[in-house]
Amino acid sequence: MKNRISIIAAFAAVVGIGARRGLGFGRTVALAAAGKWTYVVGDLTCDSHLEDIVIAARRYAASPEGIVPWRERPLSFRKGVVSRTPPLAFAGIAPA
Repeated sequence: MKNRISIIAAFAAVVGIGARRGLGFGRTVALAAAGKWTYVVGDLTCDSHLEDIVIAARRYAASPEGIVPWRERPLSFRKGVVSRTPPLAFAGIAPA
């Protein structure tokens, strides 16, 4: 598992934020970058979904806008989307 997390860390920041109980989404992953859409995906586990997380993160990183076509997303990233947020510039807000 550590080796796979190192693969993710090679092209993305891996940041732990601690457990958030009572939200009903289980473990979540956020994919976010400047100028890209942000996705929050829930109901994930490291044991069952680590490969999906690596695949989704790679495809997200390769996408100029952060939009990975639905059919190209791993199944857990098709069903588990908690939120999808446009880039701040899209809303007319300049990032700091």
